Amino acid sequence: MEKAFKFLRGLEKKRRKQISQIFADILNLDLDHLDVKKLQGRDNQFRVRVGKFRIIFKKQKNKGIILDIRSRGDIY
Repeated sequence: MEKAFKFLRGLEKKRRKQISQIFADILNLDLDHLDVKKLQGRDNQFRVRVGKFRIIFKKQKNKGIILDIRSRGDIY
């Protein structure tokens, strides 16, 4: 999760604010308004599409755990 926050700090302010809100939604598993897809071949891992970025997370009990965020071409 530290890698994800480090990546986030390198973004422009507007994009950082948008993705920070999405991080909060993922942590609370408020996923109804997000573009979420289960990752094939990975147990209980999902991705959220945010423009050219992808956020990888997993569901654990009643919360989400952010694993990584990167540009689309670098994450898969």
